[in-house]
Amino acid sequence: MRGLLICLFALTGAALRWQQEQARLIAAKRPIFAEHDRTLFHALLRNCTDIVWFKDIDGVYQLCSQAAAAALGLSPDLVVGKTDAQLFAWDVALKHAEVDRKVVASGDRHVEEQVISNTDGSQIRVVEMIKSPVALSDGTIVGVLGIARDITVRRTQERKIREQEALLLEMSTLAQVGGWEIDVVADTFRWTPETALIHELDPALPLTLERLLADYDEVERKRIESALAQTFETGTPNDLDLELNLPSGAHKCVRAHWRTAMTDGKVTRVWGMAQDVTERRKLDESMRMAELIYNTTPDAILVTDDQGHVVDANPAFMRLVGHAREDVIGMLPRQLLANPDETRLLEAITHALNEDGHWEGEIRLRHKDQSYIDAYLDIDIMRDKSGNQSRRAIHIRDLTDQKNKDELIWKHANFDRLTGLPNRSLSFDRLEQELKKARSDDGCVGVMCIDLDRFTGINDMLGHDQGDAVLIETAARLRACVLETATLGRLGGDSFAVIVAGPRAHLELNAAAIVDALARPFDAGTDRIHLSASIGITLYPDDAQDAHGLMNGAEQAMVRAKRAGGNRFQYFAAALQQSALAKLRLSRDLRHAIAGNELVMHYQPIVDMRTGRIRKAEALIRWLPPTHGLIGPAQFIPLAEESGLIVQIGNWVIDEAIASVARWQRELGIDIELSVNQSPVQFEHGGDVSWIKRLAQAALPAHSITVEITESMLVNDSDRMRTNLKLLQENGAKVSLDDFGTGFSALSYLKLFDVDYLKIDKSFIHHLEANENDKALTQAIIDMAHKLHIETIAEGVETTAQRDILTAFGCDYLQGYLYSPPAAREVFEQLLEHQHT
Repeated sequence: MRGLLICLFALTGAALRWQQEQARLIAAKRPIFAEHDRTLFHALLRNCTDIVWFKDIDGVYQLCSQAAAAALGLSPDLVVGKTDAQLFAWDVALKHAEVDRKVVASGDRHVEEQVISNTDGSQIRVVEMIKSPVALSDGTIVGVLGIARDITVRRTQERKIREQEALLLEMSTLAQVGGWEIDVVADTFRWTPETALIHELDPALPLTLERLLADYDEVERKRIESALAQTFETGTPNDLDLELNLPSGAHKCVRAHWRTAMTDGKVTRVWGMAQDVTERRKLDESMRMAELIYNTTPDAILVTDDQGHVVDANPAFMRLVGHAREDVIGMLPRQLLANPDETRLLEAITHALNEDGHWEGEIRLRHKDQSYIDAYLDIDIMRDKSGNQSRRAIHIRDLTDQKNKDELIWKHANFDRLTGLPNRSLSFDRLEQELKKARSDDGCVGVMCIDLDRFTGINDMLGHDQGDAVLIETAARLRACVLETATLGRLGGDSFAVIVAGPRAHLELNAAAIVDALARPFDAGTDRIHLSASIGITLYPDDAQDAHGLMNGAEQAMVRAKRAGGNRFQYFAAALQQSALAKLRLSRDLRHAIAGNELVMHYQPIVDMRTGRIRKAEALIRWLPPTHGLIGPAQFIPLAEESGLIVQIGNWVIDEAIASVARWQRELGIDIELSVNQSPVQFEHGGDVSWIKRLAQAALPAHSITVEITESMLVNDSDRMRTNLKLLQENGAKVSLDDFGTGFSALSYLKLFDVDYLKIDKSFIHHLEANENDKALTQAIIDMAHKLHIETIAEGVETTAQRDILTAFGCDYLQGYLYSPPAAREVFEQLLEHQHT
C-alpha cells in the first residue's frame, strides 16, 4: 500500500516554507484526546485492517492505524504529530488539505474513489476514501477522521458481474430467450427485455407477471397458474409449451421453463425463461410433412452425394426398380439405366447440372427383372452454405403405364385398326404439317387419292373377311410403292391417300407404280381377284392452298379417273401444261430481272423486347417486272433454284443488304443487323463467304448480316451444308433457324449445329391467345433455346396480347404486323428516324 499513498518527496522552495509553518503550529497545539481515550483508540487501531487516521483542525495527525502507517512505510509514532506536508509531496498534501477544509466547513463527510498506481506503474488499485468531521459535544469541530479501504477486488467483481449480465442479456436477445425472476421473499418480479418483446410489449415500461399472463387465453392462463402453484408448493421445476395469441393478431408458440431456489424447505426464488419457438415449430412441422411425403409419395426419390453415389432412397424407388435398399445405397444411378453406356445422355445431364444445377427429361430405366421402365427424371443440385455441391436430389416419375395408355389411345384415335395406316384424321394432320413446311420453304406438296376399282362386290360375293384381307394386302403393296418420307393413309372403305413433298415427277412415278402394283391379282382363298385403282392428284400451291382443298380436289380427280375407265391417274387441273408454260416464260423473264434492276428489297423490323427498339430487320426480296405487279419470293425463288439463278440473286441480296446497313450507320448513326434468307439450293451450292470481306471493307462487323436457313436444311444434314455452316460461323457471321417448330426432327440437330437465333413459326403465334397447346409449345421452345444459349425471334406478331404473352415467356425479339409489315427502304428508314427522335 506504500505505493498507493506515497508520492514524490521532492518539494519546491515554497513547499518547504509551508512545511516549516505547519511544524510551528504543531508545537503550539494541546492534545485533543485524553490519555485514556488515546490508549483505547490506539488499541482499536492496532487491530484494524483499514487505513484510519485522525487529523486535528490544523491538519496535524493525532492518531493513525497500523495499516495507515504501514502504507507510508512508517510506524504510527512517526506519523502522529506530522502534517500532510511532511508526509506527502506538496501537490498531494495541498489536495488533502483542500478536502479537509471542505469537510470542516460543510460539516458533512466526503467520499471519493481514487485509482492509484505504484510509482513504477506495476499495480493499479481502487481506493474508497471517506473523510468525516469530528465534533465535541458542544458541536465544535476539532478535526477530520479519515478511513480508506482497498476496494479493487470488489470493483473487479462488480465489473465482471455487469459484463456477465450484459453478455447474458445479449445472448438472450440473440437466442430470442426471455428471462424472468420471482423473488418470493421480497415479492418482486424481474424480467429481461426479450421477455417483453416476445409479448410485443415495450421493454422500457413496467412489467408484472399478471400483465404477461393476461396475453394468454383462459385455457393457457390456467395451465400456467396451475403449474406455478405446484412449483411454489413443492419446488419442482416445470416445462410448458404454450400458444400465445396477441392483440396484433400474431400467433406465437412459446416454450416456458422454470426452476426454484429453496430455503428451509420453502421456495424463495423462481427463475424462468420464455422462448419464441414459432419458427422452430413451423420448421419441425415442415420437416415432419416432408418426411411423410418422402415416405408415402408414389413418385420415387433418390438422393446422391456430390460424387453421384446413392445415399438415400424412398420406398417408392425400391418398388419402382425392384431392388432392396441395401443394394441401392452406394450405387451410381447410371447403373440403373436401360443403357448404362449412353454417353450422350450422360454428357447432357452432366453439362446441364454444371451449368444450371438442374436437368429434367425422359429416360428409360431397367428393373431388377430386366424389364424396362419409362420414367421422367428431375435432378436438382443441393449446395451447402459455402455454395459447394453437397447432394443431388433425383425425382423419378414412372411413365410406363401412362405411355402405354397414351400410345394406345393415340393409335386408336389416329390409326386404322385393320391396316395399321394413319386414318383420315392423322392423314389430314400430316398434310397440314407438310403444307406448313412448304409455305415456309416455297415448296410443293402433292396429294394422291387412291380408290380400288370394282371393290364393292367383293364383300357381297366373298364376305367381309376376304374383303378385309384384300384391303390389308392393298396397304402392303402401297407401302412398297411410296417413298419412306411420304405419308400413306387410309381414308375409309377402299380409299387411301398418299402425301408427298417434292417435285411433280415424284408424284407421277409413285402413281404409275401404284397403278401397276394394284393391277396384279389378289389371292382370296382358292380364288384370284383382279382389281385396279383410280388415282386423283392435286398439287400445292397450284390447285389449292389448304388441306381440305387439296384432298377434295384429289377425290374429284380420282372420280374423273374412275369415269375414264379406271386403272389410271388423273390430275385435278387440266391446265397444268398451260401453267408449266407460264412458269417457263416467268423463268425467262427472271433472267433479265437483275440486269434490268427489277429486284427490290423490303425490310421488316425486328424489335428487341429488352429495349422496345428496332435492333434487327429481315431483308425480303421482291420482283417488280414491268409487265406484272409486285411478285413475292414464293413465286420466283423456286424458278431461280431450278434455273440456277439463285446464286446470282443471292449475291445481289447480300450486296444490297451490306449497302443498306452501311447507309443506316453512315447517315442515321444506327447499327441494324439484317437477316438474309438463303434457300437450300443456294446454301448447298454457294459456299462463298467473300461477302464477309466486303463487310469488313465497309467497316461493318461480320454479325451485321444474319443468314437465315430453314430447319429442313438441318434435317438434310449434308456434308456440304455442314461445311458451309461452319465456314459462316468461323468468319463471325450469325445464323438464324427460320420457321422453327414446323419440322419433324430438327430438335435433335440443335445439339450438332451451332445457331444464334430460333425464329418461332407464325403458325404457333397466330392462335397464341386462345390455343393452350400453341402457348405451351411456344414457351417450351423459348425455354429450350435459352438453355442452349440461343436467342429467340417470334414472327407473325399481330396483336398486343400476343406481344404480352411472348414478353412474359422471355422471348428476345418480336417481328410482325403489330410493328410494321415489310416496307420499302424509304418507309423503313422513316421508322428508324422516328424511333431515334
